[in-house]
Amino acid sequence: MTDKMDQEEIQMISGVLGGLSPDAHEIIKMILTLEQENLHKAEPTARTSVREEMIKKIEGIA
Repeated sequence: MTDKMDQEEIQMISGVLGGLSPDAHEIIKMILTLEQENLHKAEPTARTSVREEMIKKIEGIA
């Protein structure tokens, strides 16, 4: 049952991502990379700095 649900979720996400522009794909990649790099930062100030980093990178693309 889980495999079927996982497959349906993968198809749904693929459908959504397929309709996005290349810039949107880059933004998503950057956000995921930042999240991976900063998973260990659980303090409120660290979360704020991660958020600010994401905003700066997104603004740089726009």
